[in-house]
Amino acid sequence: MPYLAASYNPDIRQTLIRTANILQDEEELLEKQGTAAFTETVTAVPADTAAQMYDVSTPTALSHPQELKISLELFHRYPRAIQRRILEKCCWLMLCEPRSRQIESLLQLAMQDSPGGSLHLADGLRVIRNKDQIRFEYPRGRGLFRGRLATGTGVELPETNIPAPGSYDFPALNKRLIVEYL
Repeated sequence: MPYLAASYNPDIRQTLIRTANILQDEEELLEKQGTAAFTETVTAVPADTAAQMYDVSTPTALSHPQELKISLELFHRYPRAIQRRILEKCCWLMLCEPRSRQIESLLQLAMQDSPGGSLHLADGLRVIRNKDQIRFEYPRGRGLFRGRLATGTGVELPETNIPAPGSYDFPALNKRLIVEYL
């Protein structure tokens, strides 16, 4: 900072303090607006009873929700900065640390023209879009799950340990997985 003060702007410290104060005020405003938008657009299904819906403004509903639902009709009314905050808060409440790329992917999912789509996030969290809403849920509970969920095919696969490169058969699917080092 002494170098910047000497060669660029002698008042650099005061300029940075003023800028920080402005940014803090704007952050507080966005947080307040984001919280109000979240309360309006998101519905929580509590973990203890999926059948009963709660208003997201109640502490019980948000302690550990089983599912969060975003109304796309309401969500699309907000500016992009508020939409990001809604999505970020959903991730945090579902115990998934949001990354900026994930938030951008979630925004793309919300804004796409087609009525369907999904994203797979950390620990088995699925974000599923249909015509009217986006749902955040753990359909198999929290865990390291990959791929699409079974849709009633009746095929049960045993857990397969893949300790090293090689060929692994899955007869129930009539498939073979080949793992190689690159």
